[in-house]
Amino acid sequence: MASSIPKNYVDINSKIELKQCEVLNATSPAALKSILENTGTPLESDVDEQLLIHIPFQNAVKVHTIILKTAAAHKDRAPNSIRVYANLPHTPSFDDVDNITAAHIVSPDDVEYVQEKGKGLKATVGLRFVKFQNVNTLTLFIEGNVGDEESTRLDGLTIIGDAGETTEMKDLKKIGDEEANAAPPQKA
Repeated sequence: MASSIPKNYVDINSKIELKQCEVLNATSPAALKSILENTGTPLESDVDEQLLIHIPFQNAVKVHTIILKTAAAHKDRAPNSIRVYANLPHTPSFDDVDNITAAHIVSPDDVEYVQEKGKGLKATVGLRFVKFQNVNTLTLFIEGNVGDEESTRLDGLTIIGDAGETTEMKDLKKIGDEEANAAPPQKA
């Protein structure tokens, strides 16, 4: 996978607030966490081919690329028509997304699934980076799939970008801590 990550960017899935992620029209909403952690359970649409995925981040990030993964046997059900939104405050409804301008539209011509050595298929989708510089939430509206099948299946979703500088709470010290631990001043 390292070859599909552009230079100076990393997998930022570890910066996702997994407990706040949501998906609409999935047979098992819990599968969203699985595809973000690449732990095996696929995410499948329920009533039709559409999925609406809302992903909040711990801090503002820069998003460069989205990597979609699917099993080779399910290529016809792999997503290929996606509207991408940045910084929506909450998960929109399917009706809402028709009235919101997408920051990026991924057309079927933009998605090419290739065989990974010893694995399934993956598609690397570059985004208009200038539109994804200060992203707190990323929302994906998957409208269709490769074979115009009744349902869509996604086995993995990796977000590539720059998480920037983050502050670990454990590294913070109270302002008075250094003074309390310092040696008392010497009297002259």
